[in-house]
Amino acid sequence: MSSTAETRIIRSTLVTWLRLGLVIFSQIIVTPIYLGYWAANEYGIWLAIVAITEVMQIPGIAHQNYVGNELLRYSNTDQTMFSRILKSGLKIGFAYGILELAAATCFALLTPASFWAETVPGAFLTEFRIALVAMAVGNGLLWNWGGLWVRCGNAMGRYERGVWWGIADVLVKTVAPLSVIPFGAGIATSVLVGTAAVLLLHAACIYDLRENVLPSIDDSATGEWRLGFRNFQHSLLLSLRSVLDIARTTGARLILFPLAGVAQLTAFATMRTGANAALQGLSSITNPLLPELMRFLNMRDQQRSEAAFGTVWMLLVGGMIPGVVILQTAAPYFFTLWTRNKIVFDPLLFGTLSLGVLVFAASQPAMAIAIGNNLVRQLLLISLCVAVLTTGGLIVLVPMWGLRGAGVSLLVGEIFAAACIVRGSAKWLETRGMFWPTRAFTIVTGSVFLSGAAILAISLRPHWNGTSLPLFLVLESLFVFLYWRSLPSIAQEKINGMFNRVARRNTSRLRPNSQSPKIL
Repeated sequence: MSSTAETRIIRSTLVTWLRLGLVIFSQIIVTPIYLGYWAANEYGIWLAIVAITEVMQIPGIAHQNYVGNELLRYSNTDQTMFSRILKSGLKIGFAYGILELAAATCFALLTPASFWAETVPGAFLTEFRIALVAMAVGNGLLWNWGGLWVRCGNAMGRYERGVWWGIADVLVKTVAPLSVIPFGAGIATSVLVGTAAVLLLHAACIYDLRENVLPSIDDSATGEWRLGFRNFQHSLLLSLRSVLDIARTTGARLILFPLAGVAQLTAFATMRTGANAALQGLSSITNPLLPELMRFLNMRDQQRSEAAFGTVWMLLVGGMIPGVVILQTAAPYFFTLWTRNKIVFDPLLFGTLSLGVLVFAASQPAMAIAIGNNLVRQLLLISLCVAVLTTGGLIVLVPMWGLRGAGVSLLVGEIFAAACIVRGSAKWLETRGMFWPTRAFTIVTGSVFLSGAAILAISLRPHWNGTSLPLFLVLESLFVFLYWRSLPSIAQEKINGMFNRVARRNTSRLRPNSQSPKIL
């Protein structure tokens, strides 16, 4: 990889991880604040509103992703076509924003009260309806078309700038609603304040990115409803895959909402806070690597391809896995304080959800290969099978085992998805005269299984923690060593080079200026 490519990967990856860390931290920190001022069922209604809104946004987000991929295709080859696709997408995005708001309004206001009788207490029904409409306004009215300017910026090499705006989005969506809760604000007031703040932020983001990319847009190109609608139709396959994939994140809440009630939904969502944020964030950590990985795959460069995604596995084996097991040990001590003693901690459920994140992370290099090469049918089939498997597991196991059944269902779904995507990507590599790095992946898989055994021991025999945790760390160090030895030499050199450049950059910032006067 060239130094320019490495610098771009380093900066974009660090900013992306900063955003992911902020998402996880914000979701962790808000729970005790909400539960400090609201009852558990009120907080559960808030979570349900967020889940419903996220589901309604799926077609709009899928349209943005599809148009963004089309913009990447033409960004360096055909400026006129690039501009036509963008302007056509803006028209369709605006139209869908109006449609999404109308659907949210009808769903909130026209659904009979009897439909919500067992899930939303009557005292909160009016606030529930107002908040649902307001959140649809804040999340979709501007962003269904404005988000295309972010995709346009990505296609023109401004990925890092868009991520910084994403960090601001996380901060505003976290802080704005919380700012009024100490003054007695309920669900509706909190959402209204958050909506106003998000609309202002989105307007500023759209203005900034539009001004940055506007000089590269062909003024003579016009937006076409026919072209925009055709792209929207093609994006519906991505929408279908997203709908199926929500069974692994938000969809579990929607199924548990009527199946287990508000109290159980609150307990499940709280214990899954970090895992859910990580699942959503991990799916995007390969984005900074994807352009370089696709270039190496097209060149059929085996060693550089492994170097491109080897950093993800190194981070998993050397950082995420030990961190998850250490967190499992410490979780019972801070969970009670975190939830203000309103939710009972279940170590097996917490550990099962965390293990699902590790399985998902292990499959990300294979996922990058499938997404980058548009293996849409394969991805759609896997998502369909996982959705059926997970949903069926929730329906069958939750009545039998409670929330632990939900955790097991989600974990089985993640394992099945990982096995399928790895097999499919390996076959694709074989057709290109390349091969899947079986040895490295076997070591990663062994490390994940070791973490599962450690989590099980810590959950069932907490009094053994003084022995099981040190033993795990020793064995995990062995896996780190074996994984490093399994990498090709060029991968070791590139990973070393990336971290050395970061270290030198940080050291140079701390080093006094050589031209500054010396202090005697």
